[in-house]
Amino acid sequence: GVHEGAYSGWYCASNESFVPETQTLVLDDGRRVSAESGHDVEWLTESNCTFPLGRFSARVEEWVHAGHVLPSTRANEVLRGLETMRHSESAGALSISRPQARVSWGGPVPDRPDETMYVWVDALSNYLTAMHRSGVSLSSTSMPAMYNIVGKDFLEFHA
Repeated sequence: GVHEGAYSGWYCASNESFVPETQTLVLDDGRRVSAESGHDVEWLTESNCTFPLGRFSARVEEWVHAGHVLPSTRANEVLRGLETMRHSESAGALSISRPQARVSWGGPVPDRPDETMYVWVDALSNYLTAMHRSGVSLSSTSMPAMYNIVGKDFLEFHA
């Protein structure tokens, strides 16, 4: 389940996400930036909610290898991301909330009014609520949507 605790890592305010150290670059002027976006990152430690995604990485890998992420180049991105996560500062934990003072536009974390639920976690809870209300179970073979088309820039957060 979800845990409370301190989360540390390279944070990109422009992308509102933590960036693994292996996906950062140190420029000639000494600034560290996200290799993908070029935006500055800073080392940040904050109290927030985390999800132990590392505990599920083998199942996610099986799912990816079963052909659920297309094209194969994007599947390989997911697999590389899982590998990076295993060796990251967070040891496989995924930060799923942000301080409300910095990210005020999301839904509040229950029982933690100073935190905002990270947007993709909020969306997942909405999907699950809609499934529950429509009587569809997670184990159902008659899920209403069989495909989820995701833009390449959002694959990291949806896979």
